[in-house]
Amino acid sequence: MAIEMQSRITSNYGSRGGSNVHGKSVLISFPAHELHLIEELDRLAHLEMTTKSQFLRRCIRREARKVEEQVGERYSIA
Repeated sequence: MAIEMQSRITSNYGSRGGSNVHGKSVLISFPAHELHLIEELDRLAHLEMTTKSQFLRRCIRREARKVEEQVGERYSIA
């Protein structure tokens, strides 16, 4: 007697455009000659009393503001 198992399939539709209410994860790679940057990330996040994720988001926002000030408007790659 065979038992048939079914699993629920969840649609990923809509999760790529930022509409996922739970957020999104990205992978950041480091080449072998820059592995020391992982330790720097840990150290800098610790000094700012944040997680690595929070620290990276802050850095991105900071850099985005700098670009906006220099360019005068929001720069888009699309």
